[in-house]
Amino acid sequence: MRRMTMLLSAVVMLGIVLVGGGALVTAQDSTPAVEEEEFGEGLSFELVGAGEAEELPETPADIVLVRFGFEPGAFFEIDPEDPSVTLVVIESGALTISVDAPTTVLHPVDNGEPGPEDFEQYPAGEEFTMEEGDSAVFPANIAGEVRNDGEEDASVLAAEILSAGAGDGAEEAEGEEDVAATPVT
Repeated sequence: MRRMTMLLSAVVMLGIVLVGGGALVTAQDSTPAVEEEEFGEGLSFELVGAGEAEELPETPADIVLVRFGFEPGAFFEIDPEDPSVTLVVIESGALTISVDAPTTVLHPVDNGEPGPEDFEQYPAGEEFTMEEGDSAVFPANIAGEVRNDGEEDASVLAAEILSAGAGDGAEEAEGEEDVAATPVT
C-alpha cells in the first residue's frame, strides 16, 4: 500500500514538527497536578512524544499508527505529494533526516512537562539526527530523506493523520508500487 510508504514520508519522519517553534498546549497553572491515584491502581502515564502541527487535514480524517524498522544503511525518500501530517517517535537506534520544512525535535523528558530546553529546532534543508526517545511532527507535502547511518537497527513509531480516503489506493491503480526502506549498497 502506497499509503504506508507515504506515512514514513511525512516521517520525516522521521513526534510533532513544531514548525516555527510553537509550544505544547498545557493546562492552566491553577489546575491541580495529576496524582497517580487518579489513574487507578496499576496504571501509569508516560509522555512518549509530542509537538505541534500548524495545519491538519480536512475532516473526516484517518489516523494510522505504524512501526517502521530501518536496518543499518537503509534509507527512505519522502514523497512531496504525501498529504499526511505525521508524529514520529524513535523507539530505538537513530535516524538521519533532511526535509524541506523547519523541524522541531522534542528530546526525552523525565515524565514531566517539556520545557524550552527539551526542544531543538532545525531550519529547512538542514540534516539532523533523531535518537531513541526523540519525537517530531512533520507537515504534509514535504520532500526529504531518512537514513539509518548507524550500525544498529532503528525502530520508529509513526502516527499519520490524513483526510479520509486520501490513502485509498487510487495512486496504486495508476501503476505506482510500494517502496520499502532500501539498504544502501
